[in-house]
Amino acid sequence: MRTDCSEVNKKFICDRGLQYTILPQKKSTMMIDRKEIDMLISEKEKELEVLRENMQKLSQLAALTSEIKEVERIDQSEAALTYLKNIKEDYSAPKLRKESISFTLSTISLPINNPDSSLKNVSFVGLGADASTLIIWNTYLKIGVSLLVSGKDKPETSKPNEYYGHAGYDLSLGFAFKISEFRISPVYGITSIKFKSTQETPRGDIENSYSSKSNYIGIGLRYGEKYFVEAEPRKFIKEKKTSISLGIGFAIDF
Repeated sequence: MRTDCSEVNKKFICDRGLQYTILPQKKSTMMIDRKEIDMLISEKEKELEVLRENMQKLSQLAALTSEIKEVERIDQSEAALTYLKNIKEDYSAPKLRKESISFTLSTISLPINNPDSSLKNVSFVGLGADASTLIIWNTYLKIGVSLLVSGKDKPETSKPNEYYGHAGYDLSLGFAFKISEFRISPVYGITSIKFKSTQETPRGDIENSYSSKSNYIGIGLRYGEKYFVEAEPRKFIKEKKTSISLGIGFAIDF
């Protein structure tokens, strides 16, 4: 057997075939040294065995090198996958709830339009609730109502301009933008307050009833998820007065 190899474009192309040697003498006239021939045969057999072992080792080495490269690629892919999963877990946005109901205990000072054309600030405690529903991502439509009461339920004097018993409600409509644990809520609202005064007459005391309505715009800032604190600065349009509502509460998400 004979193998001839040549390199073409950094690749080896090998051809194998049978090789015959034509001797110039006839077989009957040739004299050979059989021991020398046997020794040469033995050497060539050993040489061939060594070459075959080397070829097998090279094949195993090539397979091992290829396997190592595949293992490295697998390790890199697994590391990249773990990294991406960690990013998704660490930085993914929290699941948004579609609806929520909040209950709030608040305090605020409201400008009240008295019948004698005077304007007086009265402090109120409010117990309110608001509902919000998701419009688009992190933006909610919000509607709220609050019952307002004042601590002064009896007149200190019997003067006509002594007003007491302030109570009423607050309605608001607006939007809520959720950013992490914060909610920013621009709103438009209406307050309606009823109150009384007592006047002494020869026929006895007369109780008079009045009402005062105001419109306002405000922007609320809430911090917290289930339990929260909230502040809402308000601008009363007609009275041109400002006030701040402060409250605490809790929310139920659906």
